[in-house]
Amino acid sequence: MTLNIRHLDRLGPYLCQEIPEVMPARYVQLVIVRQLESHAIFTTEGDDLTTRKVRAGRNDGQIIPRLMMSNRKVLATERRLGKETLRALGLFPETADTCYLGKQCGRCLDCILCGFAALKGLGNMNSRVLTDEGWSLAARSGFNTDNVTFNAINERTRGTGQALGDADMILPGTLFINVTTLKGVTANEFLYWLYCSHFTRRYGADASRIGKMRNHIVGVVGSYVEALSSLDLCQRFYDADKDAVDPESLRAKADEIVLAALDDIKLQGHVHLKQAETDELLDDFLAQHGHGDALRAWLAKANAEAEAYAAKKSRKVKGEEDAEQLAEEAEPEDSGGDEDDDVDDEG
Repeated sequence: MTLNIRHLDRLGPYLCQEIPEVMPARYVQLVIVRQLESHAIFTTEGDDLTTRKVRAGRNDGQIIPRLMMSNRKVLATERRLGKETLRALGLFPETADTCYLGKQCGRCLDCILCGFAALKGLGNMNSRVLTDEGWSLAARSGFNTDNVTFNAINERTRGTGQALGDADMILPGTLFINVTTLKGVTANEFLYWLYCSHFTRRYGADASRIGKMRNHIVGVVGSYVEALSSLDLCQRFYDADKDAVDPESLRAKADEIVLAALDDIKLQGHVHLKQAETDELLDDFLAQHGHGDALRAWLAKANAEAEAYAAKKSRKVKGEEDAEQLAEEAEPEDSGGDEDDDVDDEG
């Protein structure tokens, strides 16, 4: 299947022709502006919203409390969408309920890209999706957080009774800056994660009720190093427009901010797809492969590549296990040291 997608060829030097057995230094990074479209709860320690004191900007040196999205939870949430899509289209190997958290198959597109723990006959595999924490553009304050009280509803009177509890929540409209790094991926794996990042809509705790979010991918960078970080870009966006309430104002500044970050580390020989070029790549991909039979056909091919790699990996692991077993069987039995005792007696 030929991928006739604008600008994808420019990322060619930083994409792999096939899934690599040994990890190469080829990085493709997605620059993402995320905006909440409902209340949300992002916590990692107890019930309090995850907040860290960090420098406000590159130029503004004050220390401010920023809200943080955990990188592990971002990966788990976007990975879940990928699994649900593969399951919905019937592309998992064996049965549709084979692969889920705690019972990973180790053979599908998602497992081969995002990694899995030790499985018999397959070993283990590290994730090639390197996530970074997401940071709020603005400091935590009464303008982007609130304490919300929950009340019980009387089914007969429809009135509210005693409060059941309360929770700190992040308010709709809050902007977060995030970078996702893909290392040693093929073109199909890159497009698969682009799909997951673009369409994942709910994050954080109680995601069945809150946590609605819109992701704006405003740039793509390919290079031989992991050039960009979420916090550094967040600080640069803060210096450029700390009062932004609309992602469009950040999209307009994304090109110069990413370029400044790359120039700052003196990175040469990279590819930077600007905001408009990133939109064109995404538009072409979704128009050609993003829906219906075309989506299933493209995902089937991408999943087949992962299954072929898993089969090769399985044969290699089995060969290593067989070699170890033969080596153990060939070891001589312990003679108990009788000959040594005889030598000592003679001395």
